Amino acid sequence: MKKIIEIVIVATIMFIRCQDEIINQPESLKWYQQSSGTSEPLHGVCFTDAKNGTVVGWTGTILRTTDGGATWAKQLSGTINPLSSVFFTDTNNGWTVGSFGTILQTTNGGGTWVLQSSETIDWLRSVFFTDTNNGWAVGSFGTILNTTNGGAKWTFQYSGTTTMLMSAFFVDENTGTVVGDSSTILRTTNGGVTWTLKSNKTGNTLMSVYFTDTNFGTIVGDSSTILRTTNGGATWTFQSNKTKNDLMGVYFTNVNIGTAVGIYGAILRTTDGGLNWISQTSGTMSWFYSVSFSDSNNGWTVGELGTILKTSSNK
Repeated sequence: MKKIIEIVIVATIMFIRCQDEIINQPESLKWYQQSSGTSEPLHGVCFTDAKNGTVVGWTGTILRTTDGGATWAKQLSGTINPLSSVFFTDTNNGWTVGSFGTILQTTNGGGTWVLQSSETIDWLRSVFFTDTNNGWAVGSFGTILNTTNGGAKWTFQYSGTTTMLMSAFFVDENTGTVVGDSSTILRTTNGGVTWTLKSNKTGNTLMSVYFTDTNFGTIVGDSSTILRTTNGGATWTFQSNKTKNDLMGVYFTNVNIGTAVGIYGAILRTTDGGLNWISQTSGTMSWFYSVSFSDSNNGWTVGELGTILKTSSNK
């Protein structure tokens, strides 16, 4: 009887400790669900500050918040095409891209969205601007488009590949990286006039790329792939992590602190430049497709079934 009592006491203590750990887990591990008002898959998110953000998704869905996501308002996109990516250079000026070569622009924070001519019907998967004039959109069949006038005119750049390109990131108007299917990594130092294929040995689809400066960058992709460069993409090193899930999006607030998201509710965080990636609790099994931070404290991730999660203390 004494042994049974001891076991019960120990079990009770462990339960209390476990509950205490859950209740008092670091604030940086907590993500909270926000009401999006839609069940459409959401594939792109961009915040310019802690209050103003835009989310895009299937059937031309565009959602806008001006209060950090406490409320989301649906905007009129003028299309039913799936939208894959969104990018704002400031509170007012933004672009979103999607299937059938769709490119939309707003100059008033999404009050109105205007269709731009892409001259293609390829699926555009990612859009990135360095300022209100210079931008790139990438997508299927190795498509890379460039504009130097805010999208009034888009021109094709020769990528040298026909693979699906999933993500683009530029640190300035000359230096950029594009990633995609078949472990494709393309690099330019002249604004895309020429693109150079960089080798890596993953063999996986690479879904998202993010640079904090000219030298330090991170790529995530299928089969929990995380690649890191410290020399501007000349070489890429695989980083280990404890998830088996495909990773779909990545965002860094500085050279050390970053977040990656993926399928089945996967959220990973690093505070040491990717030497260690720690799983965070998302509270959902939804697939996450994109992540954005306005600063080191405030971040959002979006995914299937209209899922939007926010964290407000990732320091």
